[in-house]
Amino acid sequence: MSIRVIGVLGVLLIMTGLLPLIIKAGACQVTLSDALKRLGRSSGLFTRCGEHLTVFGKGHGQCRFSLVILFYLGLGVTGIFTGLLHAEGLQKSWIDKVFESRTLSVTGFVTDLPGYQHGITRFDFKVKTMQGEASEHLNKIRLSWYQAPDIKEGELWQLQVRIKHPQGNRSPGAFDKEAWAAREQIQAIGYVKTGEKIAGAEGVSYLRNRLRGSVRQWLYDHCSEDSAGLLSALLIGDKSGISSQQWQWLNQSGTTHLMVISGLHIGLMAALGYWLLMLLGRYGFMPLRLITLPRYAAGFGLLLALGYAFLAGFTVPVQRALVMTGLALSGPFLGFRARPLTLFLLAICVVLTIEPLAITGAGFWYSFSAVGILLYGCCGRVFMKAGDELWVGKVQRLWFRPQWLVFLMLSPMLLFNQQSVSLFSPLINLVAIPLMGLLVVPAAFLALVLQPLYSPASEGLLYLLDGAFRLWNLLLASVASVPVYLPVVSIGLMQLLLVALAVLVLAAPGALGLRALVPFLILPLFFPVNLGPEEGEVKVSVLDVGQGISVLLTTRKNTLLYDTGMASRGRFNSANSVIVPYLNRSGVHHVDRVMISHGDNDHSGGLEVIHQHYPDTEVLTGSGISGFEGHLSPCLPGMQWEWDGVEFAVLSGSRYAVSDNERSCVLRVSAGDQSLLLTGDIGKKTETYLLNQFENLKADYLLLPHHGSRFSGSERFLAQVNPSQVLVSTGYRNPFGHPAKETVGRVEQMGASLYNTAALGTLSFKMGTAITRVESYKKQKARYWWR
Repeated sequence: MSIRVIGVLGVLLIMTGLLPLIIKAGACQVTLSDALKRLGRSSGLFTRCGEHLTVFGKGHGQCRFSLVILFYLGLGVTGIFTGLLHAEGLQKSWIDKVFESRTLSVTGFVTDLPGYQHGITRFDFKVKTMQGEASEHLNKIRLSWYQAPDIKEGELWQLQVRIKHPQGNRSPGAFDKEAWAAREQIQAIGYVKTGEKIAGAEGVSYLRNRLRGSVRQWLYDHCSEDSAGLLSALLIGDKSGISSQQWQWLNQSGTTHLMVISGLHIGLMAALGYWLLMLLGRYGFMPLRLITLPRYAAGFGLLLALGYAFLAGFTVPVQRALVMTGLALSGPFLGFRARPLTLFLLAICVVLTIEPLAITGAGFWYSFSAVGILLYGCCGRVFMKAGDELWVGKVQRLWFRPQWLVFLMLSPMLLFNQQSVSLFSPLINLVAIPLMGLLVVPAAFLALVLQPLYSPASEGLLYLLDGAFRLWNLLLASVASVPVYLPVVSIGLMQLLLVALAVLVLAAPGALGLRALVPFLILPLFFPVNLGPEEGEVKVSVLDVGQGISVLLTTRKNTLLYDTGMASRGRFNSANSVIVPYLNRSGVHHVDRVMISHGDNDHSGGLEVIHQHYPDTEVLTGSGISGFEGHLSPCLPGMQWEWDGVEFAVLSGSRYAVSDNERSCVLRVSAGDQSLLLTGDIGKKTETYLLNQFENLKADYLLLPHHGSRFSGSERFLAQVNPSQVLVSTGYRNPFGHPAKETVGRVEQMGASLYNTAALGTLSFKMGTAITRVESYKKQKARYWWR
């Protein structure tokens, strides 16, 4: 059934339920002026008109209550219906499957500043024609081009591309790539094979594109590479120049928000413009006959915010910040004063109306939670208006209290999203926020303005900013080297809500006497519920790491990780992106043993990161691993051990005179009367070796060899293992065609169930129990924006 039909039926049902309220409200005898006064006392016209209109019935208070209920329920129904329509439209916007993994000829414009990293150029592309015809469905795609020619924003290109649906890793704690693509209105991702520039940039967008490109080049010409990357992020919203090390330092110190243009930067720019005009007006530099000073100031502040957003490229976070800033300045500009809470709630409504999927981004929750706790803990409080205390009291009241409120509110949210929280964060932000907002950003803009007017002064300012950012990097590196962090723990949604409630209680007036409840609200953090395997059981999780393998085996007290996925030339690493978040979400704090089947990148790519997180973990491998400097031990046939009543046995590995694939560690795991066979990338040679060495290879669960390639999983081998459940780990639309149709056919012919991570996300099941069901993360946590 269509989502649109479901939405219409839902509206009809809700309205049917509201019918008694509507009749009761219509039967009330109350003047319309009373209702209108409740909605807006500033409207004198409505008040005068309402004095002559009445509605028949009784109960003034009951009628007003009914009207308010109807008003908010109507808004709720409208929101639900709008969300349903958005969901239907989103599903239709994704690229059609018939165009995936095919070489297509597309013509269009480069719509954003290209990013450069490890020889790869990434850019957004607006499609005008596809296969020589006007593109009616496909609009915006994200492309990568290895060793690309010089590409500039706004240029017209004809490209030969291969594109696919922007499916990410569907696994607990992993980044939701489809939600990100939907927010950015990206319909497909892919890479460029060849291309030809047809025309240079033209039009109004060309001026902005050329300005942004010139600013970036100017920064890199006069500053060090690290400083230029940070300044580019602050001035033009280009974060591609920030290195992975710098991102790590920023995350560890809690200052990432300072380098991402958001409400903080847009708001500070608007505030700077507002108070500058207020200052000029009070000294008589502004004509005030036709327009009042607050309107002048609000208009100029909004103009500066728009200029900043124009330079930053009007990205989604910038648009959200503009909405909040515009609503905050609407009162002075339009001549009325609205309550902060009203503006706060209105901003949330407007942002979600423009982009319903904003709630899927952590930035939305961070931004509005920070603003919300400041409004709750500071606005309208008597002590915030006190003016007779010493300057120390004023500093504590106006600066320290807001910083600690934001820190206390955001810390559990960061932990919930598996991010580290530095205890130095409040102190760093205490200094960094005013420095960045009041000195660094204005100084950078001043240098930009002075460049065409007096370049020596501009270059002098850049020299000072370069030095300041060098010190900034040293400070962040020093903070990162001191391990003063809140431990990354697994926090569930209920625990997060209880901790947030504890913060609200702490921020509440002391006279209410509620602070004694705080220890009880945070108590669940220290006593997490353990839902791990019992004695004799093992939980198996085949993680969705794309075109690679990583299997987590957890017994009651021990953990083994079989393979660590892949690492690409960009920033993606399976360990950082999927494995470590999954371990944290599962409450696993140590890994006893890592077994790398063999040294191929799609099996060992995340080993270095795992070694950094768990440096004392023993590593077994079937072959050498390039680039890894830690200690390696060979996995040898005959190795056996038992953990918590679960048996582990190595059947093959580290064989000589064969390829790396054939040297893969083959591991049998047995719990009770159930067993699992993990096979790495073995081919027919090792399959034949296993058939000759072991009379009984029977296993209930089989990880299909070599991702289900056509040369693995022979009919004889599958018949000997005779699994009822077959698992395969592949990437969506991978270039190798895994799993091969021939291999899938052999599995289906023997009557086994096939589970593919590319289609179902992370797969998990338990052995040693009566339940033999394989659970799929995609089916458990289905999202309407997933295809």
